[in-house]
Parts: sequence; C-alpha cells; structure tokens
Amino acid sequence: MRPQVLTVSAFGPYAGEITIDFERLGTQGLYLVTGDTGAGKTSIFDAITFALYGEASGAVRDPQMFRSKYAKAETKTYVELTFCYRGEKYRVKRNPEYQRPKGRGTGLTLQKAEAELEYLSDSSRPIVSKSKDVTKAVTEILGLDYRQFTQIVMIAQGDFQKLLFADTATRKEIFRRIFHTEKFQQLQDALKAELSRQKEAYEDLRKGISQELSMAVCPNGAIEEPEWNILKKNGFDGQTLRAIELIEGFLSAGEEKYQMLKKEEEELSCKQRTLAVYEEKLQRYKETCESVKEKEKRLETLLPKVIKAREFFNDQVNKQPRQKELEAKKHRLQQDKQLCEAVQSEEKQLIQVKNDLKEKENTQLRQSEERKKQTQYIEEMNRQLELLKDCEVAYSQALLQMKQIEKQKNEWEEIQKQKLEAEETICELKQSIQSVFDQRKQQEEQIKACEVEIEKLSDAGREEQRCQSLVEDRKHQLEQYQTSYAEYKSTCDCQKKKEQSIIQQKEQLDKLNEMIQKKEQLCEELKDCDVLLEQKKAQIKENDYRLEELTKFEKQLKEEKEQERIHTELQKKCKIYIASYESCQSEWKQAWTCYLNAQAGILAEGLEEGKPCPVCGSVHHPVLAAKNLQTVSREELDEMQKKTDEAQRKAEKASAAAQASYAQLQKLRQNMFDEITKWLKSEEVIFESIKTCDQAEELLKKSFKQLCQKKEQLLTQQTSLEQQSSTYHCVKTELVKAKEQQQLAVSQFQKERENYAVLTDKAASMKKSLDQIAADKNETEKETFLTKQLQQAKETLLQAGKKISYARSLKEKEDELKKSKENLLQKEQEQRTNLDGMLGKLDITKLQIEKLQKEVESDFAIAKLYEEKKEQVNRLKAETENKDRLQKALLQEQTKKEKADEAFKQLEILIAEERAANQERENSLRQKYDSLQAQNSQWDGQRVHELCLCLQEQMKQSEFEQQQIEQAYQAAQKEMHSLKADEQILRNSIEEGKKQILSMLEDNGGTMPEEGLIKKEQEELSLKKEKTSQECRTWFAENEKNRAVLLGVKKHQTVMQETEKKYVWVRELSNTANGQVTGKPKIELETYVQMAYFERILRRANVRLMTMSQGQYELKRREDAENKKEKAGLDLNVIDHYNGSERSVRTLSGGESFQAALSLALGLSDEIQSRAGGIQIDTMFVDEGFGSLDEAALSQALKALANLADGNRMVGIISHVAELKDSINKKILVTKTMGTDGPGSYIKIETN
Repeated sequence: MRPQVLTVSAFGPYAGEITIDFERLGTQGLYLVTGDTGAGKTSIFDAITFALYGEASGAVRDPQMFRSKYAKAETKTYVELTFCYRGEKYRVKRNPEYQRPKGRGTGLTLQKAEAELEYLSDSSRPIVSKSKDVTKAVTEILGLDYRQFTQIVMIAQGDFQKLLFADTATRKEIFRRIFHTEKFQQLQDALKAELSRQKEAYEDLRKGISQELSMAVCPNGAIEEPEWNILKKNGFDGQTLRAIELIEGFLSAGEEKYQMLKKEEEELSCKQRTLAVYEEKLQRYKETCESVKEKEKRLETLLPKVIKAREFFNDQVNKQPRQKELEAKKHRLQQDKQLCEAVQSEEKQLIQVKNDLKEKENTQLRQSEERKKQTQYIEEMNRQLELLKDCEVAYSQALLQMKQIEKQKNEWEEIQKQKLEAEETICELKQSIQSVFDQRKQQEEQIKACEVEIEKLSDAGREEQRCQSLVEDRKHQLEQYQTSYAEYKSTCDCQKKKEQSIIQQKEQLDKLNEMIQKKEQLCEELKDCDVLLEQKKAQIKENDYRLEELTKFEKQLKEEKEQERIHTELQKKCKIYIASYESCQSEWKQAWTCYLNAQAGILAEGLEEGKPCPVCGSVHHPVLAAKNLQTVSREELDEMQKKTDEAQRKAEKASAAAQASYAQLQKLRQNMFDEITKWLKSEEVIFESIKTCDQAEELLKKSFKQLCQKKEQLLTQQTSLEQQSSTYHCVKTELVKAKEQQQLAVSQFQKERENYAVLTDKAASMKKSLDQIAADKNETEKETFLTKQLQQAKETLLQAGKKISYARSLKEKEDELKKSKENLLQKEQEQRTNLDGMLGKLDITKLQIEKLQKEVESDFAIAKLYEEKKEQVNRLKAETENKDRLQKALLQEQTKKEKADEAFKQLEILIAEERAANQERENSLRQKYDSLQAQNSQWDGQRVHELCLCLQEQMKQSEFEQQQIEQAYQAAQKEMHSLKADEQILRNSIEEGKKQILSMLEDNGGTMPEEGLIKKEQEELSLKKEKTSQECRTWFAENEKNRAVLLGVKKHQTVMQETEKKYVWVRELSNTANGQVTGKPKIELETYVQMAYFERILRRANVRLMTMSQGQYELKRREDAENKKEKAGLDLNVIDHYNGSERSVRTLSGGESFQAALSLALGLSDEIQSRAGGIQIDTMFVDEGFGSLDEAALSQALKALANLADGNRMVGIISHVAELKDSINKKILVTKTMGTDGPGSYIKIETN
C-alpha cells in the first residue's frame, strides 16, 4: 500500500483542512516527518490508520478523540486517503463520531461515524459505504487487518520498546494476538480438564491402595529409603507400581538379611557349642587330675599288699621239699601198681584183641555197606549226567542271551571268588581247630577210660557185652546228635551271617539317611539360588544399560567440544570480518570527507566577493576552501562503498553463523547437562550443579568407574550363584537317587530281619532238641561212649567226615549260589534301573523297546519277561555247574571206590592174619596165666583187687596232699600276679592320665583356659545371640508384613495399573503442555509454538541490529527464566561479541535499547509480512526514538532503514532530531502556529 494524497479536516491538532501530497516525496527512500512537540506528527499516521480501519495507530488514542479542539463548529471532521495497491487506485473517506451544530436551530447533534470506499481504477464497481463494510473491504484489498497493519506498516511510538523489555508472559499475550495461537492454549486447558477427571478416578483407587502401601516397612539404611519416604509423603501419587517394585525389593533384601542373620545365629550357636566343648575338656582335665591323684594314693596303699603276697609266695616255695616227698611216695605207689597191673596186662590184652577183632569185623561190614552206597551214588550221578546232557543246548542258548550282562557279572564273580576263598579259609581253620580240640578231648577221654578200666577190671566180661549193646545204641544216638548238631551249627552260622549282614545294612542305611539329610539341608540352603541368579542377571543388564548411557554421554561431550571448536572458529572469523568492515568503513568515511572537501575547493574557485554562494547564499567569502590536490573520484567512492557494503554483508553473515553456532552449542550443552543431571540424580550421585563440560566429564568418569566395579562384583556374584545353582541341581538329582536307594535298602533290611527271625526261631528249637538229647546221657555214659566210639570207629568216622565235609561243601556252595543268585538279582535290579535310563539314549535299545512294546502291553511285562529269562539262564548255568561238579565228584568217588576195594581186600587179609595172631596170643596168655596161678596163689583176683584198692587209696591221699600244696602255691602265685597286674594297671592308668593332661595342655597352647573367662565369653555369646535372634525375628516380622501388603496390593494391581498408567500418561502430557515438568524450564505448548516464530523474528532482527551496532550486539532467546517459578521460553538476552558475554537486554543503554527495539520491530514486521503471504508493503512508518542515539549509531540506524527502503518502498520517520534533518532531504514539516483564526497545525513538504 502506497499513500498518494491524504486530506484531514478538523482532525487532531489540525483545525482546518490540510492536504498532504505524498507523491511529491517520490516512490522510494526515506523521508522525515519533523516538527514541534505536539504539532501533530503522529496524527498523520493516526489519520492514515483511521481512514483505512477506523482506529488510531496506537493504543493510547481513541477514535472519538480525533475531533480537533481548535476547529470551528461548522468545520467537518473527516479523513480522506487516496492510495494505490498493486497498480490499483482507491479512495477512502471516513469521519469519526462527534458533536456538530444542528442544521436547523441551535445546539449540537451527534454526527455518526461514516465511511465510504471508492474504486478509482474500476468505476464499474460500486462505492462501499458503512464503516464495517469499508473496514472489511480494505482488509480484503491489503490482506492485512488493523492489528497486522499497525505491526507491519505502522511501528507506533513506544510499542516496540514494550515488546523488547516484555517478559515471557507478556510477550506470550502479544504473540497470541499477532500469530493467533489461542488454539494451543485451548488444548492446554482441555488437557488440564482431562487430568482433573483422570485424577478423580485414580484417587478413588489410590486411597485404599495407598493406605495398604503405607503399612509396608522400609528397612533402615536401605538405598531406596529416601525414594520411599518421598513416595510415602506424596501418598504414592502416580507411583503405586514403583512402590510395589520397591516393596518387592524390600522383601528380597529382607529375605537376604534374614538368611544372613540366621547364618550368624548358627555361627554363634556353633561357637557356644565350641565353648561347651572347651568347658567339658576343662572338666575332664580336672577329673583326670583328680583321678591320677586318687590312683597314685591307691598305688601307695597297694604296695604293702604286693610285699605281703611276695612273702606268702616265698613261704609256699619253701614247702617244695614236702611236695617232692609226696611225689616220691606217689612214684613208689605207682611202681606197686605197675606190678599189680603186670599180672592183669596179659588178660587185658586178650580182651582187647577180642574187641579189636570184633571191631574189625564190624568195620568190614560197614565198609561193605559204604561200598554199596557209593555204587548207588555213582549210578545216581551217572543218571544225573545223562539228564544234564540235554541242558547243554539250552545252556549254550542261554549263554548267548547272557552276553549283554556278562560285563556287569564279572565284578560280582570276582567278589564271590574272594568270598568263597575267605569262607574256605575259615572252614579250614575251623576244621583245624576242631581237630585239635577233638584230639585233646580224645586224649583226656582215653586217660579217664584207662582209670575206669582199672577199677572195672574184674567185671570185664559182663561189661564187654553191655558195652557192645551200648555202643550200638550210642552210635545211633551219636549219628542223630551229630546230624542235629551239624544242622544247628549250620543254622547258627547262617544266623551269624544274617546278623552281620543286618548290622552292615543297618550301618549303610544310617549312612544313607545321614547323606540324605545332609543333601536335603544343602538343597534347602541353595533353593533360592536360581531366583538370586535371575536378579543378578537383571542387575547386570541394568548396569550395562547405564554404561551404554554413559557411553552416549561421552559421545555428546565429544560433539559439544567439536561444536565449541566450530563456534570459536566462527567467532574468530566474525571478528575478522567485523574488523575488515570497520576498516573499509573508516576508509570510505575518509574518502567521503576528502571528496566533499574537493567539491568545496572546486566551488570555492568559482566564488566571487559580493556574489551569493550557491550552497549557503552568503555574498561574503572570508575564508575560501582550499582545493585538495588528493581528490577522490565519484567512481572510486562508489567502489569503496561497494567494498564496505560487501564487508558488512560478510560480517552480518559471519555474525549470523556465529549466533546459530552459539545457539546450537548452548542447546546441545544444556540438553547434555540436563540429561547428565537427570541420570546422576537417578543414580543418586551427590554433586553440585553442572556448569562446565570438564565438571560433567569428571562426574561421568567417576560414575563409569563405579559402574565398572559394580559390574565386576555382579559378575563375580553371578558366577558364584551359577555354581551354587549347578550344585543345587546335582544334589537334587543325587537326592532323588539316594531316596530310591533308601527305599530299596529299607525293604531289603526288613526282609533280612524277617529271615533272621526265622533262623533264630529255628536255631532255638534245634538247641532245645540238642539239650534234650544231651540230658538223656550222664557224664560217665558220654565219656565211655565217646571213648569206645572213637577207638572203634576211627577209620569209619574219617571216611564219614570226608563225606560230610563234601556234603557240607556242596551245601555251602548251594547256599552261596542262592545268596549269589539273590545278590545277582538285586544287582540286576539296580542295573536294570540304570539300563532303563540308558535305553532312552541308545537308538538300538530304543528299537528293541519298541519291538518289545508291540509284543507286550506294559513295562511290567517287559521286566517280568526279562526276569524269567534271567532266572532261566541262572538255572541253566547252575545245572551246568552242577554237572561239572557231579562229574568231578564221580571221578573222585570212582577213585575212592577203587581205593576202598583195595583197602577192603587188605583189611580182609589183615583180619585173617589178626585172627590167627589173636588165637596164638590167647593160647600164650592162657599158658602164662595158668603158670602164674600155679606159681603163686596169692595173685588171685580178690587179692589183686584189694591190693589195687589199697594202692588206690594211698595214691588218692598222696594226690590230695599234693593238690592242697599246689592249690596253695597257685593261690599265692595267682594273688601275686593279680596284685602285680593291679599295680601295673594303676601305673598305666596314671601314665595315661598324665598323657591326657599333656594332650589337653598341648591342644590349648600349653595352658588350660580359666573357667571364669569361658563363662564370661559364654555370657557375651548368649547376649549377642539373643540380640541376633531379636533382629532375626524383627526382620522376619517386617518381611511377613511386606509380604502381606504385597499380596493385598496385587489383588487390585491390574485395575490400578491401567488406571495409573492412563493417569500418569495424561498427567505427563498435561504437565508437558502446561510447562509444569519438574526440573525443566516452564515452557508451555503455546509458548513452544511461539518460540519458533520468535526465533525467526530474531534472525531477521539481528541482520539489522548487527548493522546498527557495527557487529557488537546480537539478540538471543534465553532458554531458562531468571526464576524457576516463572514462565520461560520467550525471554530475551543480548550477546556482546566484543567480550563474548551474554546478558539481559535490560542491561542495554538507551540508545542500544532503541537499536535493539527498532531491529526487533522491523524483524517482527518482516515475519508478519512473510506469514501474510503475497502482501506488498510499499510504505512504512517509524515513530520517534532516534534522540537517544549518538552520531555513529544514528548513521547506522539510518543505513539500516535505507536498506529497508531499497526498491519501490518509502519509509517515513517521525523525529525531531536535528541530525536527521540534515541527513534526510525529503521532509514533511509540521508547524504549530497561532493564526488569525486561532491555534492549529500546518504542514509543509520539502524535497530538496
């Protein structure tokens, strides 16, 4: 819009009608509106604005005030403006509402506001009337409404100063009117309302849950205690999920603390037990010392007894001569007895020979019977061999099936071989002992039998017959007794073996139970290791995430340093360009001065005295300007002007680049500091506010080092927990296997006990029957029977003993095979259990199982079939082994039979020879007996008997005396040995006691602890244990309380989680939109949008400010508010490039403030114009403010405005500064005068 003619009537200070022809000022450049204060300079702008929009140019004046106070009553008040826009001409006329004289009569009437718009370029278009319609039409033509027009075209007096010093809230209101950002404010209000609704719904749920959460207990000294207190203080507002996480952490930490206290309590108990052991040792030490003292006293009392016993022993030794006399007497009696016996010896030999003959005949008969039995036995074995031949094929087939378990059997067979060898050795030793015992017993019985025979010599004949019948009876009884005794002995052996087996199984079962108990205890200790392992992994993951954040911060630090380097380089470049510009400008000024001086010299050459000067009009020329020889041409001056302008553009461009770089650096630095501060606060690191990058880098390095150390600790703990977890699973597997073994061992133990009970009952019944058999015989009968039996059946018993031994060995082998079979079955069961586990891993076995599963219906059938085949193999193997044994036995029996036949033949020969010899001996004895009877009749039987009785009485008397002496001697010797043994025992006991005392002293470092110290330490441990127990109970109670709270809260967790999530989301959104985020600048959404406009305005304003301030000042939006409680985002700072500082615009001087405000106003105008889109601004008006500038600043301001007026644009400046009058040729002079018609203002246009 370009105004052409403005006519005002009775408007403001103009009393009459005044016309301003703007066309006289030209189509471009600056023009000055100047005049006296109050003359009406600003009223010109008010008139133009009123004509277009019906409003004043500023907010101070009201349209109703436009009626001039100096105008005559009949003069009309109106404004008429002719303007052109985009080649079209328009004329608008408008009058305000005012009081005018009535057309008729006297008085005043209200003249209503009227307006009309005429399209001068298009006469076909109708004239627009009515004030609102005209305003609307003008807005459509110009594309600007009143507010935009006054901000773009009319920079009113004082308005841009307000915009310069306004705070964020005020500038926000201004920008809202300019850029129409009300919709963002409405969005903020809507979010607040939604937050209020969500908060009500959330509070209803939170109150109940908050009450439960407040009951939770935070452990003293916990890291999360400050956070928990803050949450509790805030009523867990929006943080219930975080509170649940903290309670879970408290619970986990509490469990760890509880377990640690438990462990400490156990350690204290262990120490108490150790002290109890020390106390017990101390007590034993005292008792041992007392015992040693007591035994030393007993030894002192025992020594006199030993001396007395030694004296008694010596007395008995002195009685030895008496004993020798008795022995001599005994010897003589024995000689007499031998003489008596010599008479009867021959008769006795005769009887003995008869008995031997009968015995040999009986032996012959028995051998014949044995021979028949052997023949039958050999035939029976041959039949068994025939039967066993059929088993060889089956056995060979069974062997093929047994190859799969052959490896497992080898070990068992090796053990069995060792067992058999041991049992054979035991049997041989038993037989050797038994044979020695039998021989000794036989000798004793033979001695007794000889004495009995001497007494019963006279009754030999009758006794012979009775003994023969008794031998037969006793022989039968002996066989029964031996058979029963052998069975009883075998049963007792089995019973002992069972008893030993039961004891071993009991010990194994106890060991197994102890092992199971230890493993269960270990499993109980390690049961939480998996949960702890997952927690450590989560902590490691979180630690790695924090390390990644630190790495990101390090990258940001590098970027910040790089940006700082770039900014420094740009600043240096900017200073170079500014210095270049200042140098060019200085050169241009000097050239301009030189040029003007040269022009003055040229003019002075043509001046003549008395003729007027073409410049000042003076006719007197007292001092003429000298012609400057060093002149500068106009072309050189223009070239220097271009260089100066180019240097200025480069300086402005470098300044803009430095500003952008500085803004980017500050933004990058601030974002980085905010993120680092937030991260450090989240890590609860104690630090002061971060102001420099070095400080941030130092904090990050320290945090990085701490996190690395924490990671190493966590990895170490993870490794330990992984080992514990592996141990736990291994122990758990072993525990399952051990329990299975325990069940098998218990069942086997019960079976063994049942078998042992059966064997005990059987042995008791057998012993009872043996006692009954033994009770039927008296001692004499037993001795006689055994003596005669041993003499008569020696050879038979030897043969029978061999057979019995062989039968016993077969029986034992059978028992061993049975036991081996049971052990093999048991081992087979264990191997089958292991085999079942291996079957799942082997493909071949899997195919066999699948094949067997098709043939049978269940695993039980498979196991049964396997057992049957196993039993069949064992049975066939046993039969095969039995066959081998039978074959060997058959060979032995055949050999024995052949030897027996030879012995039988030799026995028959011997019997015949013996009979002949006996007959001869009998005849000889008869002859000797008859001769002896004939020689001496005194040797009859009665006399011999009496003599024997007498000798016997004398021998008994002698033996009795000898026995008394021996008994006394033995008693004395026994007492002496007993006393010596007691003495030695006491001495050994004393030595042992002393050794125990020395051992106790060595164990305790040479001294025994005092009883008082031990009791004191026990009391301290008791107090400490009680304290630990109390803490343990407290932690347990807190854990239970937290667990109860956690269970109660988790019932409502899902609903609460959704509600809280939505509430927190809306709250964060509302807080962000309304600038209420804690720890962040209070930047609202509307402000954030306006910040973008403000940045563009500042970029446009800085182009002019850098020119006006010669590159010193640059406007910059301040990120943070001076007070954290105030709104932020639209505050303004200024950068001083001379010292590199940044400060508030309020620190600028008056002139600097005007430059900044003018630049800001022009930048705002440019931004609004660009947003308006396609609007053409041909004229601008700037109202006042230049009086605060010095000459250089004023020159720079005019230069900036001149650049603004490039092209077809007019810029009008309202000012009364004298320098402007000299600098600007085009002027509108406003004069306030007192004319004949009254006061008023007049206008004059100057174009020279």
